[in-house]
Amino acid sequence: MAYVKSTNKADIPTITLQPTDRSYQGIDQWRMAIKAAEDLYYPSRAKKEDLFKEIKLDAHLTSIIGKRHDNITNRRIVFYNKDGSENDDITNLLDTESAEDMINDLLDSRFHGHTLLWFNSITNEKIDYTLIDRAHVRPSTKQVLNRPYDLFGTSYADKPIYNYIIEAGKPSDLGLFMVCAIWVIYKKGGVADFALFAESFGSPFREYIYEDPTVKAALETAAQQVGASSYIVRPANAEFKLHETANKTGSKDLFVGLADLCDQQMSKAILRNTMTTDALGGNYKGEVHEKSEKGVIKADKRLIIRILNEKFRPLLETFGIKADGRFSFEGDDPVDFETQVQRDREFVDKFEVEPEHYYKKYNQPIPKGGAALKNNGLKPVDEKDSESKSKKEMAANSTDEMHRVSTSQKRTFVSLVKNLFSWLPWVE
Repeated sequence: MAYVKSTNKADIPTITLQPTDRSYQGIDQWRMAIKAAEDLYYPSRAKKEDLFKEIKLDAHLTSIIGKRHDNITNRRIVFYNKDGSENDDITNLLDTESAEDMINDLLDSRFHGHTLLWFNSITNEKIDYTLIDRAHVRPSTKQVLNRPYDLFGTSYADKPIYNYIIEAGKPSDLGLFMVCAIWVIYKKGGVADFALFAESFGSPFREYIYEDPTVKAALETAAQQVGASSYIVRPANAEFKLHETANKTGSKDLFVGLADLCDQQMSKAILRNTMTTDALGGNYKGEVHEKSEKGVIKADKRLIIRILNEKFRPLLETFGIKADGRFSFEGDDPVDFETQVQRDREFVDKFEVEPEHYYKKYNQPIPKGGAALKNNGLKPVDEKDSESKSKKEMAANSTDEMHRVSTSQKRTFVSLVKNLFSWLPWVE
């Protein structure tokens, strides 16, 4: 079916975008961002978002965030109608680029904290929405601010605006980026010091000595033109000493160790482990960490599916798209076992199906005689007949076992008697 384009009947709250603050972000700025976001009367998330834009330039943080996104967007999302059949139209809508962008923005609520999406229109080909700049949103009062530091804004808690939005994340949640920010700051400082260390001790140090002061200027010019390595121009009667570290390799390990520590802490915050990103400690530990990461993936899947079912599905209805069913990741079939078996029985009655299909579907071994459908269908076994047959088999097995034990005991007794009286000539 083709959806008729339905456009939002409410106006998006007006905001005046501000340039990102790219000034130095250190520990003081990190603390100021937390305090501003947690202010009891007029909280502001502008400093927090500026800080987050800066720390997202870190390569390791970008990698592990991308890993969590890939674990969700690489999985197909299916919409099932109430009868359990797949709704191709809505499923295909979730397979569009705009839908993937929406899912990524919703998942970002884990990292940025509270997230607000505004929907303008939905067609069978595109979800037209806008991510409201988080710096302009005050979740505690449910307001969109025209400027990040305004005292009051437009409420999005009332209709008709409320009908066209999706909120993700708790109002008080500042996001996992706030946890990672301090480690990015420490890492940047450590790497900057490492670069200075390499510049100072990684290149040869040049020393220019003069006795005639008139040649000092010429020596300095020559030193500047030779290269970028460090140098000093000094008079002959002046003394200069360069005190190097006793162990350059150890100093290098110190800087690298600090960077690794910061990366590990970020991995713990985002992935709940370290070893699926940088494999250390052997296979066993890596497997343990992989299990913890699977728990993170499961939690992200639950988050996305809950939002789609509880908030996005009613939004589809608002735009005139019938969505009487549920979203689910492919493979996470919401249909219970009994219902699925009943459907398979009905399907076999109407169509020819290779028996191997059902053995694979229900993960059952194929019998030695080959795969076959019982009575040309998936006929349920009568419980009474099954129970009676089982009892008969148990009774027969028990009788056979008693007979075997009795025979064995008789043979053992005869053998014992023969051994006792073997000295008699007539005993064979």
